[in-house]
Amino acid sequence: CLVLLKTRAERLEALAGRLQVLHPYEIPELLAVPVERGAPAYLRWVVEETESAS
Repeated sequence: CLVLLKTRAERLEALAGRLQVLHPYEIPELLAVPVERGAPAYLRWVVEETESAS
């Protein structure tokens, strides 16, 4: 099974920490893939969806 999570670089450490706490594996696989290009509307959506609610 593969789960793909999308976030911004500045939120990666928080995501990695949460994954480590919640995942049943001792060492869960976590890979960061930089995005060089994408559809502008989609990239805006990612930014909007990963903005802090506070």
